[in-house]
Amino acid sequence: VLSLSIAINTTAFSVLNAVLLKPLPYGETERLVELSWQDKRGGAEFGLGHEGFALLKSDSTVFRQVAAYSSRVVFLTMPDGSAEVAVISVSANLFTALGAKPVLGRGFLPSEEKPGEDRVVVLGDAFWHEHWGADTNVIGQHLELDGQNHTVVGIMPPGFTFPFRHPTPFWVPLVPPVGGRGEASVIARLKPGVTLKKARAAMGILADRIEQANIARHTGGTVTVRPLLDRFFQKHRLSLWLLMGTAACVLLIACSNVANLFLIRAAGRQQEMAVRVALGASRGHLMRQMLTESYTLSGTAGIFGLFLSYCAVRLLVSICPAKVPRLAEASLGLPEIVFTVCLMVVVGLVFGMAPLWRMNVASPAEFLNQGRMRSGTGARGWGWCDNLVASQIGLALTSLMGAFLLIYSLMALQRVDLGVQPKSVLVLEVDLPKARYSEPSQAWAFYEPLLHRIRSLPGVRAAGLSSHGLLLNRNGEYEEVMIDGKVPGEPGEAHLVKMQAVSTGFFESLGFRIRRGRVFTAPDTSSSERNVVIDENLARRYFGDTDPLGHRINGRPIIGVVGSARDFLDLDSVQTTCYTPLSDGCSRAAAVVVKTDGEPLQIVKSLRAELAAMDKDQERAKIESLENILAQMLAPQRFNTLLLAVFAGVALLFAGVGIYGLLRYVVAQRTQEIGVRMAVGATRAEVMCLVLRQGGALVLLGTLMGILGSLATTHLLRSLLHEVQPADPGVLALVVTTVWVVSLAACYFPARRAAKVDPMVALKCE
Repeated sequence: VLSLSIAINTTAFSVLNAVLLKPLPYGETERLVELSWQDKRGGAEFGLGHEGFALLKSDSTVFRQVAAYSSRVVFLTMPDGSAEVAVISVSANLFTALGAKPVLGRGFLPSEEKPGEDRVVVLGDAFWHEHWGADTNVIGQHLELDGQNHTVVGIMPPGFTFPFRHPTPFWVPLVPPVGGRGEASVIARLKPGVTLKKARAAMGILADRIEQANIARHTGGTVTVRPLLDRFFQKHRLSLWLLMGTAACVLLIACSNVANLFLIRAAGRQQEMAVRVALGASRGHLMRQMLTESYTLSGTAGIFGLFLSYCAVRLLVSICPAKVPRLAEASLGLPEIVFTVCLMVVVGLVFGMAPLWRMNVASPAEFLNQGRMRSGTGARGWGWCDNLVASQIGLALTSLMGAFLLIYSLMALQRVDLGVQPKSVLVLEVDLPKARYSEPSQAWAFYEPLLHRIRSLPGVRAAGLSSHGLLLNRNGEYEEVMIDGKVPGEPGEAHLVKMQAVSTGFFESLGFRIRRGRVFTAPDTSSSERNVVIDENLARRYFGDTDPLGHRINGRPIIGVVGSARDFLDLDSVQTTCYTPLSDGCSRAAAVVVKTDGEPLQIVKSLRAELAAMDKDQERAKIESLENILAQMLAPQRFNTLLLAVFAGVALLFAGVGIYGLLRYVVAQRTQEIGVRMAVGATRAEVMCLVLRQGGALVLLGTLMGILGSLATTHLLRSLLHEVQPADPGVLALVVTTVWVVSLAACYFPARRAAKVDPMVALKCE
């Protein structure tokens, strides 16, 4: 019991330490912040972009360093093959702003933030080891990205990664696009003495400057400032502390179990302790005796617990979802060993001192004058044991309540209507190299025949294309809304709509519900009217009960209304989307969605063949089922729920073991009494009821304690729950039932043992 409980706590601490507590590979992490733009409604958030970055960099009174970054996909060509790789474009001062510097070579220069001068790259330590074998002569060698040679100028230190949402093999310079507009996230380092509150107060001036710069998509909003740690770890913080709290409950239950055993043992050692006192032992001597025994037990349990934790951490790292940052760094290092040693000390002290709290050795003659040692623990002893067992049940119920709430929430998430039908849908994520597909027309010349080829494959029902990737409710291209030539709402109020360019077959492939009108057909791609299709959220917000067909949005006639699509990243989103027909202009990065008749993965080989026929370099493009993409979004929730359920299940098991052990000892101590009862006419059923009543009283007390504990703590889970309330009566009833079934099963076996007592044997024992 102790080994398993210590292993659970060490494992939970290892995960917590790796994700939240371990210092980031940056200097003064607490002074790093991220800046973003939030529209007036407080809904959609955007990066400040290159234009916002330029404004901040030119004049800042609160920031010592301001840097920017954005992610993009490049086509990497190596001697062992080619592949699409996600890389991070960073401003020349980003490494300096983070307080990091290369271990070899240098970082980027400001002069390299220009087209043609940006063909340099800084490698990550893992990529350097994998492809160059940690060769220190790598500086000056070349890496082919998008068909162009890039010179390696630096190597970052081991453990350095930025950002944390995905591993970065290497970094390239961030080059502002023509006109200065473009997607980019901005981070900054606060000046010494500048607090977060002061920085936020100064952002009002920046917002005014952005307004005056006439950046259309930023109209009517505010600049938000939040710690960089919150940007990457905020949504995981509560889950990890909840996991640690549940592990602590398991340890408390284990400690009370062992303390109960020590109390029971102490009941049979009263005469021994009296002899020790009579021979001159002080209470300090007895304390050392007890602590020696308890620390021998806790030390042995700690050693086995470390071994179990080592195995558990390796297992967790192998199955952990990639969306939980830094979880792969969990290990059994010095902090975890120190934590385990501290647990061993505390645990040994808790149950080692328990017998001394109730042991009365002030009058040793009382025990020495007796012909035998006293049986039983006495009323005071049983009160301690009963309270400990009841508290175990209460802790187990509270832990189980949290686990069941998360399980119900996960089940509710999996039943959510996302507005699309993901079954039998494949998604091809293609990013064409800039060197050969620099113009939108060149990209469309690749995608248009590819769609025709895919639609002709056996088993394909429909195929469509979404420019800029498959965006359900995440940020895309945004425009301010005009309805029939007028800006809706109050003057100066921002109304943004996501614009998504799609081809024919897109809505059919994803199974969108058509609410009104129709979706795009072939004539729409060549029509000068540039018809659009809007989603339900947009129709509801700007047209209410009025039929939107025939009206114009941003000068384009509306021909249809489809259901609103969303994904698990932001289920509460009320994103409004306007779909435009895709024709001769298309971005290099696009998602092809394919609806099949059966199992979608069966046609992957055929799809790769068609991609290779169009462009051999695209044969390795990422192909994944939409069901799997959506499932990966829920991977962190499933992972946390699984761990919490396992920990809560162990807590319930330990509580069952505790009540079983106590009642079994009670039956052994009351053997003579039970024999007398049966000798004067008590039936086996009555004897069983006698024991079950005592166990049932403990279970009832523990249940009441657990319900109160659940009501006091589960409200903390509110942000993790979906369509289930923290005090949901149905979940509470199920948890209580589960606890009672396990607890009464633990009571049944000692009761059955009591019912089998032979009265003649019991009476002869005296």
